[in-house]
Amino acid sequence: MSSLQSAQSQHSGSLAIARSFNGRPGKVIVLGREGGVVVLSGAGDDRKIGVPERDVMVFNDQLYAGLSEAFKTGDRKRLDNLWKSAKPIFA
Repeated sequence: MSSLQSAQSQHSGSLAIARSFNGRPGKVIVLGREGGVVVLSGAGDDRKIGVPERDVMVFNDQLYAGLSEAFKTGDRKRLDNLWKSAKPIFA
């Protein structure tokens, strides 16, 4: 079984939070993992992207709301602290 297949069986379909450019949070669905890259798609989106696994976190409604608000308001200190508190999905 390849690492992508193994990751798919463990996390396939899991909702997660991905950290993108400038710390912007994104609600994503985990499709699999190959090496240190996690393959994701956006909710309701057929496109696939790969991001470093260090930037994919366990989904939590409260955390996602806080990250989104901090990003929108430009509160960089709060945004950084919230990202530090997030649990990596592949921990």
